[in-house]
Amino acid sequence: MRNKALAAGLLAGLCSLSSANEPRRVELEIPKPDAKANLSVTPLPGQVGMAAGAEPLAIPGTAIPETVNIPEGAPAAVKDAGIPLGSPAGTPSVEMRAAEGQAEFDLAKPVAVSLDAVIARTASRKLDGVFIQQEQEGSLLAADPRDSSGNVFRYYRPVEMRPELMAEVQENLGALGKVGYGLRRSLNFWDKDPYKTWNAWSVSAKLSYLGKLEAAVTAEKGKEAAWREKVSLILERSPGAPSFITPNPHMENPPAGYQDTPGARFLQPEIVSDKDHPAATINEAMGRSRMIIAETGHAGTQYHVFLKAEPKRLETQMAALQSALQLVNNALFARAATESFQNVAHPSLLPWHAGRSRRVAELIAGASAAPHTPQAEDEDSEKHSFVGLRYWGLEGGKAVISFELRGASIPWKQRRSSAVRGGDLENPPKPERDYALVQYYLTFLSLYAEKLSAGRAPLVREPALDLDAKRADALIAARAGQRGIPIDAYYGVEDFGKRLSGVSSVPPGYLFPFAASAPGSPAIVALIDEFIAQSARVRALDRAGDGLAGERRNIEYMFWSAYREWALSYEAQSRRRLTSLFAASAAP
Repeated sequence: MRNKALAAGLLAGLCSLSSANEPRRVELEIPKPDAKANLSVTPLPGQVGMAAGAEPLAIPGTAIPETVNIPEGAPAAVKDAGIPLGSPAGTPSVEMRAAEGQAEFDLAKPVAVSLDAVIARTASRKLDGVFIQQEQEGSLLAADPRDSSGNVFRYYRPVEMRPELMAEVQENLGALGKVGYGLRRSLNFWDKDPYKTWNAWSVSAKLSYLGKLEAAVTAEKGKEAAWREKVSLILERSPGAPSFITPNPHMENPPAGYQDTPGARFLQPEIVSDKDHPAATINEAMGRSRMIIAETGHAGTQYHVFLKAEPKRLETQMAALQSALQLVNNALFARAATESFQNVAHPSLLPWHAGRSRRVAELIAGASAAPHTPQAEDEDSEKHSFVGLRYWGLEGGKAVISFELRGASIPWKQRRSSAVRGGDLENPPKPERDYALVQYYLTFLSLYAEKLSAGRAPLVREPALDLDAKRADALIAARAGQRGIPIDAYYGVEDFGKRLSGVSSVPPGYLFPFAASAPGSPAIVALIDEFIAQSARVRALDRAGDGLAGERRNIEYMFWSAYREWALSYEAQSRRRLTSLFAASAAP
């Protein structure tokens, strides 16, 4: 994945804009249901179109009309989008949903369930036709000492230790490196096992050796002898390492600026569970994460919830599958947007949209025997989202797919001072990570996958979003026209997004609210008003030749503040529907 270092945690570790415009760490939080309360899920009314449940703005003269009047002088692209902006064509009606006796979230029979109880009883249950694999991402550049003093080399070692290369590394050790090496080797100095030397080296010395070994193997036998795509063939699983991990580790490309570092290809390793040794329960998957994080510090976690099903069975549930993917990603993207402006323009965790839904339908309908590998720059990639869907080909005539929970956040638990609680100041508690969020989403995805595999996926109608810059500009132009603001006084959403983020194309996150909101809703009108104000500032600065250097942070903060208010409202609506889908997936 391009620039995967940015996605090492699902928002954990991304910068947020505080009121003082300073970066801070943020974590994604999903409120858990009250353990004492039962969630009563009943079929929802006909929530069709965009942002079901959004209320129109009641103040006269401020709502965006259903039919947009484009001001004179607007660019042709904006004029082309001047169409009635109600619900998208083809949105299923309540009557259509009921045609087969099926209402939203499974049959019309209400479901009452405590999600806390569901999560607890599912944790140790062997999943039915579903299994979990995971990737634990790490970095030798930015390890968190609270996790572990270890690293990937606790589990993997070189396939060979060449004396001439070892001698070169030893010769190039600096003064501190030699002291550290001497101290570590003094405990077993008489042991001539070359791996004892390897174990005594510092991380930088190990990287230097791997760089030399990679160059030597490549020169002698070719690149394919050292690498199988991103799998390193010159590192192997060490004796005593967990048997469920792959025989060779996976490596991501080095981050920008580190390409010339010795052993650069080994700076961002992944510890991946082997496909022949998946986790059969949620507890097993999380237990593996706990162990790997404790022993190697690889806290950037991704889980694949796998299932196998007849392609036709999946095809008949396509509407439910597409809507579920849209809904869960809507809720997660909106929540991420409330935490940081940088999440709005994240290069790898992007909004789900209609193109991705079409891709999923095409993959399943095509039922190819080979897996699909989306490209990093593919705008319809079914991978680069909070919950992706991957197609892995056919096995025994059945399609193998997985729900990929990317960069799952395992945040540090927030503790009050032990002194305040009368604790022991000399023996403070060790820092702990909170696995509740991972358990919540793994439980939901596993239960949904079980239902999908059985042909009983709960039906939820969530319209696919069309991230259309023309449509966004039409909404903005209509509002500017109401306020008497000329269209050449501000930038459209594409130019604004590119100028503010410094990228060549508008980040999809900028378009998300315009696609997801009902035209005229209070939240989108407030966001558009602030967009016009900040876009006008950018255009004025450009015309004055001053650039954005001195104003960028403030413009970002002001725009994000309005975006955040919109996202809070939208996320609350999406989360309620997602909770209902969770409950329906847990129903017998």
